[in-house]
Amino acid sequence: MVVPLSAPREEDISNGGPDMSVKSLDQVVEETVAEAMEALEDPYRFAHPIKRVAIIGAGPSGLAAAKCLLQQGFEIQLYERNTRVGGNWVYSEPAQSNLHIPSPTETPAEWLDRDKKRRSPPPDSCAKCTPEVLQWLHNHHHPSTACYQHLTTNTASPILGSFDYPWPKDTPYFLSHRDVQAYLQNYATHFGLDPWIHLSTRLDNVVKKEDGKWHLTLTEAIQDGDAMSIKQYDETFDAVVIATGQFQDPTLPPLHGLVEYNAHFPGRITHSKQFRRNEDFKDKTVLVVGGRISAVDVSRLVSIEAKKVYMSYRGPFITNIGILDLVRSALPSTVIHKPGIEGFWVKDPNTGEHVVNGSITFKDGTVLDDIDAVVFATGYQMKHSYFGQARALPGAHYDAKDDVSASPLVVMDQTKVHNTYKDIFLISDPTMAFAGAPKHVTTTPFFEYQAQTMARVWAQKAYLPSPANMTRFSLQRTQVCPAFQLDHESETLRTQTLISWLNTHATELALDEPVLEGQPESLAPVYEKGAALWPQFIKQQQENMAAEKKKRDSLGA
Repeated sequence: MVVPLSAPREEDISNGGPDMSVKSLDQVVEETVAEAMEALEDPYRFAHPIKRVAIIGAGPSGLAAAKCLLQQGFEIQLYERNTRVGGNWVYSEPAQSNLHIPSPTETPAEWLDRDKKRRSPPPDSCAKCTPEVLQWLHNHHHPSTACYQHLTTNTASPILGSFDYPWPKDTPYFLSHRDVQAYLQNYATHFGLDPWIHLSTRLDNVVKKEDGKWHLTLTEAIQDGDAMSIKQYDETFDAVVIATGQFQDPTLPPLHGLVEYNAHFPGRITHSKQFRRNEDFKDKTVLVVGGRISAVDVSRLVSIEAKKVYMSYRGPFITNIGILDLVRSALPSTVIHKPGIEGFWVKDPNTGEHVVNGSITFKDGTVLDDIDAVVFATGYQMKHSYFGQARALPGAHYDAKDDVSASPLVVMDQTKVHNTYKDIFLISDPTMAFAGAPKHVTTTPFFEYQAQTMARVWAQKAYLPSPANMTRFSLQRTQVCPAFQLDHESETLRTQTLISWLNTHATELALDEPVLEGQPESLAPVYEKGAALWPQFIKQQQENMAAEKKKRDSLGA
C-alpha cells in the first residue's frame, strides 16, 4: 500500500478511536514559531561541523534525504541492502522464512535481549551460492520486502511523488508496485544520486566513538550466477540518517497455543510480509488475522483462489476512521468475519484442557477446525538491531519525566524510538536522524520536508533547541490532528510543524534559502477524488483477476 505507516492501532479501534481533535493552522504556526524562537535564543551546539553523512535505506525517505543533503553540499553515501532502490516497492523472492513465533510469556525485555545477542556473521568472502549462503542472504542480508504480486497504491499519484519531480499529467491515479519502483529509480537518476548509492550493502553495526565520528560496519554481498562476493568493511561519518522504514520485521501477537500450533503444523502460519501470490492459496481454507490495511488486502486477494476465507479482527468493522473504513469497504462479501482469537486450541469437553489439534477458538466461543493456512497481517516491530547495546526500553534506564537526552543512546520499544525531536533528531545525539518514521500516517511528499529539515539543521541554516528544551518540547508535544487522518488539511498542518520553523530561522541564519511552501491548495480535491475512485479501481482489479482465474481453470480442465 502507498501509505507508508501503520494504520490505526487495534486498541484505538476497539476503544472507539483515539483523540479526534484538530488544531487550527494559525495555532500550529504560532506554536511552531514560538518553539523556533526559543531555539534561536538557546540553540543546540554541534561539537564538530557536519560534512560527511551516511544514509541507510534507498526507499522514498532515504532518496529524499540524499537529494536534499546533496543539494546543501554534504558528502553523502547511501547504503541499500536490496539489489534495487525503492524500499517496499521492490518485489523480490523468495519470501523471508525465519518467522519468530512469540510465546504468551515473552516480555519486551526478552525480545530486546534476544535481538542484542543475535548475530549472523557473513559467510566466507568468496562463497558459492550454496543453500546455506542463500538462506543467509534471504533471511539476514537482504530479506524480501513486504511487496506482493498484486500490490497497488491506495493514494492518488499526484500526492504520491515529489513536488520537485511530479508524475506525468496523464498518470493513472492508482499504480502497480512496478510503476512506483521505476519512478523512484528515475527520481534517483534525475537528481544525480546514482553515483552515491551502494546496493546490496547492509548496515551491521553503528557506534559513536570518542573521535566524535559514527563508525559503521557494512557488508556488501554481490551475487553473480553461482558465485557470491562478500565484503565486510568499516566507514566513518559525521552524521547518519536511518531511513529503513517501518515494514522490516514482522510481528505476531503472543496468542495462547500459537507456539505449539506452529510446532504441530509447520508452514501453516505465515505473516503478510511473506505473502506473494494469490495462487499459493488455491482451494484452501484461509484465516487472515488482523483488521487493518494489509489484512483487508490479503483477504480480498486470497479470496480469488481460496475455497473459503475468514478474517479475524478486534473491535467493530465500521470504525468512523476514514482511511480504514475506505479500505474495509473493498472487502468481498464472501470473506467471513470472525472476532479476535482466544487461542490456537480447543477445549476438551471432558477435562476442560486445551488441546492443540489444528482447531482455533475465538473470543465468542466459536471454533474453526478446517483451516489450511493462517496469515497474520498484524504489523511490524521496530528493531534497529545495528544499534546493538546502545538500545534500551523506556523505563529501563530513565523515567519518561526525566531527561531523555541521557544515556542510553536510543530509547525504543517495538513500535518507535522515544527520544527524538519532531520524530527526526535523536535527542541524545542529533547527528543521528530518522527519516520516514513519523508517528502518524502521511504521504511521501512529507519525507521531503523531513529531508529539508535534516539538511538545513546540519548545515546550520536552522537551529535545534538545547537538549533540555528538545526534551521539554517533545514531552509537551501533542498531535496537530488525529494520527490516522490523511487529507489536505492534515498534511498542511503536519508540514507546518517543520516549515514554519525552517522559514523562521532562514530569515535570521540563511537569507539565501528559498521560502518553503506546503502542499498547494490545488491538491485539496485530489484526496476526495482519490477516495471516490479507489473502490472502483479495486472492484475492477478484483473482476480482472477473477476473469484471469476462470480462463486459467478452463485451459487447465
